Amino acid sequence: RGDGLPCGSLAALITPMDPDGGIDEASLRSLLQWHIESRTDGLVVLGTTGESSMLSRDERKRVMRITQEETAGKIPVIYGTGTIKPEQVIEQNAEAAEFGADGVLVVTPY
Repeated sequence: RGDGLPCGSLAALITPMDPDGGIDEASLRSLLQWHIESRTDGLVVLGTTGESSMLSRDERKRVMRITQEETAGKIPVIYGTGTIKPEQVIEQNAEAAEFGADGVLVVTPY
């Protein structure tokens, strides 16, 4: 395509949670590996399917760190960074870039 965006099927990932409401790291790693092995064309992480609005900043960063560790250039990753506050979108875009985002998914702030 030439525009830098991944082509094909991009899967919107859930964020696996443990019974206490924390991030289930082992399940997240397994899910990421499954998509790599299944040759999914790209991933959308921390979108609305991924419970992004319910996660703290530290939890979001943890999900991005785990995703970066598991995917490391093997599959394109787009991080959801949308929120209603423009300042927070800018901050989350910068964090996504730090964790190797190939793109960001932004809901227009209002």
